[in-house]
Amino acid sequence: MIQKIKDLMKINELITEIGSKVDTQNKKLDEFANEMFHFKNTFNQKIKEINDRQLEHIDLFSKQIKDISELKSELSTEINDIKLQKTQAMKKMMETANDEFEEHLNRVKTDVQKYNDVKNQVTGVNNTIASLQAEVSKFIEISKGIKKEDFELTKYANKITSMDKEKLELMAKIDSLERLISKMRRSGK
Repeated sequence: MIQKIKDLMKINELITEIGSKVDTQNKKLDEFANEMFHFKNTFNQKIKEINDRQLEHIDLFSKQIKDISELKSELSTEINDIKLQKTQAMKKMMETANDEFEEHLNRVKTDVQKYNDVKNQVTGVNNTIASLQAEVSKFIEISKGIKKEDFELTKYANKITSMDKEKLELMAKIDSLERLISKMRRSGK
């Protein structure tokens, strides 16, 4: 009988020990659940930060595209103004009579001054385009860090290339106008 009591006491001790281990395991599971909850919150916060940063980059890129479009429009206006001035100068030269040659020559000199001013403005626009190209290059580097699929810059690079071609055509027209004015001066002397 004493043996049975000892056995019961051992069993009671084992049950108490097992209960203690179960309590310890429950505490560890609770801690693990808390850690997982904290990890989930941190992970969700990081995802939100990444999304916010991507939205900021998208907004910035959209503003840059708008600025480039505005500059292209301004450049187009400048080109049209130069074409108009060239046409007006040619018309005045055709209508010039020998007795009014000196007066028209002074007007041509005035036009040359205007032409030089416009040429300086075009040079300024060219510098602006060059700085815009540098900015676009920076955005290309930034976009590589985000995702290549998020931004396709090729069509904007093509627009810039097209603007460069227009600039070269304009410079060629300016050169031909300079040659024409120089030729007129030589023929008038």
